[in-house]
Amino acid sequence: YRGTTTVTAGTLVVNGSLGQGNLTVAAGATLKGSGVINGLANIQGIHSPGNSPGLETFTNGLSYGAASTLVWELSANTAELSDRGTLYDGINLTSGTLSIDPGAKIDLVFNAALAGGGVSTVDWDDPFWASSRTWRVIDLQSGLWSGGVFTLNSIGTDASGQSLSSSVRSNAAFSLSQNTTGVYVQYVIVPEPATVIFAGIGIAMAGWSLRRRCRKQTCG
Repeated sequence: YRGTTTVTAGTLVVNGSLGQGNLTVAAGATLKGSGVINGLANIQGIHSPGNSPGLETFTNGLSYGAASTLVWELSANTAELSDRGTLYDGINLTSGTLSIDPGAKIDLVFNAALAGGGVSTVDWDDPFWASSRTWRVIDLQSGLWSGGVFTLNSIGTDASGQSLSSSVRSNAAFSLSQNTTGVYVQYVIVPEPATVIFAGIGIAMAGWSLRRRCRKQTCG
C-alpha cells in the first residue's frame, strides 16, 4: 500500500510496513506497532511504539505536533541495549528529520504487560535502581533534528503500584535529553542533603588540615 494514510480516531497498529505515502495521526487517535513506516509521519495524537513494548522504525521523517504524546514503556529492571524493543520501547529514524513542536509530551509507563503476555517486573526496590541509568528512546540515525524538545509529562508507578516519590528511591528523578543522536530518558540519583553537607565538611576539613601543615612546614 503506497497511498496517504490519515487516522482520525481509534488506533492504527502497524506490525508490517506502511508504504511511501504520508501518515497523519490526528489528535485523539493512536499509532502503535513494531513495523516500518516508510512515509513522512506526522503525529498529532498519541504514539505508543511497539506492542507493549516494542521497536518501531521510520524511514522518511517523524514529526510530533504540539498536542501529541509519546508513550514510552519499560517493563523490566534493565537498560541493556539488547533489551531495546523487547523490554523497553525504541524508535529508529533511519532517514529524514525529527521535528518536535513545543508542547509535545512524553509519558513514562513502567507497569505495561509484555507483548508475549508476561507481566512487568519493574520494582523501585530492586538494586538496579540504586544507580543512574540512560535509555535511548529515539535513535536518530539521520542526525537531522529540527531543535524542538519534548516535555516530560507523567511518571508512572512500578509493577506493584508504587510511585517513585514514595519509594526508597525518593531521592531519584527522571529527565530527558535530546540532541542530533536521539532522544534519551535519564534516571539520576540525587545526593541526599546530609550527604552533600558532610562531603562539604570533609573537603573543608581537608583544606584546613593542609593549611595547618603548611604553616608548620612553611609550604610555598
